[in-house]
Amino acid sequence: MSVNPSLKNEIVKAPLIRRFGAFITDVFILLLLFLSLNSYVVSPLLAKSYQYESLVDLYLNRQLDSNLYVTYNNKIVEFIDTYDSTLENQYKFYEKVDEKLSAFYTDFSNEGIKLSDFNSSKETSNLFELVEGEYVLKNNVTVIQLSEFYSKEYDKAISLFNHYDDEYLDLARKITLFDIYSILISSSVALILLYLIIPLCMKNGETLGKLLLSIGVVSAKDGFRVKKSQTVVRFLILFIFEFALSLFLVAIPLIVSFSFLVFSKKSNAIHDYFAATICVDKKQCLIYKNYEEFLEHELVVLK
Repeated sequence: MSVNPSLKNEIVKAPLIRRFGAFITDVFILLLLFLSLNSYVVSPLLAKSYQYESLVDLYLNRQLDSNLYVTYNNKIVEFIDTYDSTLENQYKFYEKVDEKLSAFYTDFSNEGIKLSDFNSSKETSNLFELVEGEYVLKNNVTVIQLSEFYSKEYDKAISLFNHYDDEYLDLARKITLFDIYSILISSSVALILLYLIIPLCMKNGETLGKLLLSIGVVSAKDGFRVKKSQTVVRFLILFIFEFALSLFLVAIPLIVSFSFLVFSKKSNAIHDYFAATICVDKKQCLIYKNYEEFLEHELVVLK
């Protein structure tokens, strides 16, 4: 079929407000996909191969072994957080806190955790006196003073435990890596489903958000239906540049792409430029597969 230069495929770009609405809708759907995948598919499968439950048990047991943590109301918490202001003898509670801290410094002693540092804090606090080699509380010390002293020392001990206990650090690192892997896999699969698989299955390369708001994707070259290869390129740029790089560059690539969309003359995001695509308003224009289909439609209209 010959090309008639007098007949041109007219397209109408999608309004920015609707494109933004489609973006918000897609982000909401993406979040639901991510949470569903992470909770019910990726994390459970990854946990089995990663022996996640045993890691968590070792991690929690290590906390209890440190003497800084206890099981309280079915949760593992810092012992000092179990303080009850209604206790008849609040001094007894802080005696127990002292025992916990002393046990921690003694049992977990290493280059970073030293009992001598805890004793030095007692000396400089002016709340204790040394009697026969032991630090004894002075008579005029109030509960408020004890609370301030032991709260500060407990925070210090927790910090030392978090930074200088090698076994605890190794367990924490492995659990953190599990969480990172789970999040990355879940988010990647969600992105692939929403921005690649679904657009490839749609006639006009739409995501669900674009479909709901009557926005289609066409080739910037001729205004005809977007090719599968363009949809793939569009996704790769979005995934690599706007998602992956944004994780390392504090969302700067995503902001740049959004700026191109809002302020450039063509109102195209970065992935549109690389894929040579345009988002059009399906309410105001028809999307044709090719020039032949467009010409057939025009001939029918002219008749």
